[in-house]
Amino acid sequence: MMTRNFLPRLLWAVALLVLGYLLVFFLFRSWQVLNFPHQVEYGEGPVLGWTRQIAAGHLPYKPMEPFPWDFSVYTPGYLIGSALLAWVASPTPWFAGRLLSLLSALGLALLIPAAISPRLESGAGASQGRGRGLAWLAAALWLASPYLFRWATFFRPDLFALWWSALGLVLVQQAIARERRSLIGLAALCFVASFLSKQSFFAAPLAALLYLWWVRRGWVPLLALTGAAAGLVMLGALWLATGGAVLENLILANANPFSWDALWYFEGSFFVTVPLLALLALWGGWMRPHGAPYAAYALLSLLVTISVGKAGAWENYFLEPLWALCVLAGQRLLLWQEEKSELQKVIPALVLLQLLLFLPALERLTPAAELAWLTDLRAENERIHQVLDALPSEEPIWSEQMGVLAESGRAIPLHSFVYTQLEYQGLWEPAPLVEALSQGRGPLLIQRFDALTDPAKRGRWSPAMLMASERGYALGERSGEWLLRPPLPFPPLDTPQPIGEQIQLLNWMVIRDGETQPFPVELKAGETLLVHLLLKSLVEEDAPLTVSVQLFDPTGERLSQHDAPLRSGWLGHVLPANTLLRDEHPLVLPATLPSGGYSLLVTLYAS
Repeated sequence: MMTRNFLPRLLWAVALLVLGYLLVFFLFRSWQVLNFPHQVEYGEGPVLGWTRQIAAGHLPYKPMEPFPWDFSVYTPGYLIGSALLAWVASPTPWFAGRLLSLLSALGLALLIPAAISPRLESGAGASQGRGRGLAWLAAALWLASPYLFRWATFFRPDLFALWWSALGLVLVQQAIARERRSLIGLAALCFVASFLSKQSFFAAPLAALLYLWWVRRGWVPLLALTGAAAGLVMLGALWLATGGAVLENLILANANPFSWDALWYFEGSFFVTVPLLALLALWGGWMRPHGAPYAAYALLSLLVTISVGKAGAWENYFLEPLWALCVLAGQRLLLWQEEKSELQKVIPALVLLQLLLFLPALERLTPAAELAWLTDLRAENERIHQVLDALPSEEPIWSEQMGVLAESGRAIPLHSFVYTQLEYQGLWEPAPLVEALSQGRGPLLIQRFDALTDPAKRGRWSPAMLMASERGYALGERSGEWLLRPPLPFPPLDTPQPIGEQIQLLNWMVIRDGETQPFPVELKAGETLLVHLLLKSLVEEDAPLTVSVQLFDPTGERLSQHDAPLRSGWLGHVLPANTLLRDEHPLVLPATLPSGGYSLLVTLYAS
């Protein structure tokens, strides 16, 4: 007997050890990010900006045409909640919204035991204790998943909206189990609150309607009419307050181009990460009445994840099906325990294997690695703020990194991703922004170092905006992932000259002491000139290239030379065809110089 029980107990011990580590790591990371004074994820910046508009008494919705093009693409529930919480206490601009997300994540964990069995309390003694233990195990798996590691403390509306959806579904389940019709109206209000926090959360109310149609058809009108009435009242109020702009912002600004490659990538990543949760969910517990609403929710929310193929979508679309799968998996484990099935013996092995499958999806595996990442991120942001704080507050800053503007209380005039998608749909005229960028209007452009090649397919810049930024702004300095680019527009007329089969030289200029100088220029011994080149790729180029800039005296003797990888090696990926890019090369002059005219030679060779 002892030998037969040894392996399951060993597996339970290892599984609980891994689970305990992941939960402690989750709490550690959540605490660190909660108190972190800067943006940790791209999508946080605009949400903070819209929340600050709410706090100032302005709804962040407006017609899309007038400048600045700054409007919310989400319904305002989470923004209002974050603004109210920040009014109570928020040591950093990010604290309130992140705390609301974390509380939502923990609240969702608390809902899982209630969802697993509404009659769990009917058990007795050791059986009831084991049942509750399995229910809390499912809740712990929710918190230990890599999706929660990333999203539990993001200043984003997803978990807040999901909490309202899940609460509504649990209330519907409880209404049936307890024969309390009054809970249906309360559930409808929860679904409305979810939709008003993020408009894509409609899977739960649809699942609730399907469930009621199956088990208590007479209650369907109460849920549908209460939800529709409350929702229409709220949307009508927003419509009147914004002159109709709210629907334009929520619908048109979210109709992004679709990528099948992105869809398969995210769907595959999800099921590779949670295969055993999915297997347990499909094992059969979903056919029981108390599992039906969550089975419908899992199916409908998985259908919603098809929209992850939209440009700009990310793994947050999988938070809904993940929560539903945790509930269904917990119900299956509880069913084995209730039936005293022999399959109980494989539970520790399944739990351990699922936990091990979580690990490859974690961005960092240890608290030390997490702290090192946050330390680098802090230094990156502090340097950006040093540059930003020296600039006039009323000047428009073109920043792809919107968090630094939002936390500084500055306006956010550049939503490059939204503009790009609207431009592709013909809903936005890019000419004013393109002209401003190409002429260097604005004291700073903050842009990802690999924006030109876009290896992650973020789609945040249209080709026209990218070409304009190359014309109007110097490369500047790099801080972490970002280039801090001061304005330095090229002369308006290009004079194309081939410097190889792959690259064309369109324009160039010489900078001395920060000023553009005509060439030939009267040189000074020992000084440093900065040569700016505007290049154009003629074909797609994936081989590393080196640019050489050389200065010759009247006799043909070389005075100075600078060779460096194209764009200082900052391209990050394959250079697309027909792309403009700026390159910069310093030329240090010798201590003695002959008099007369000088000439520049620009060449290109394989690195």
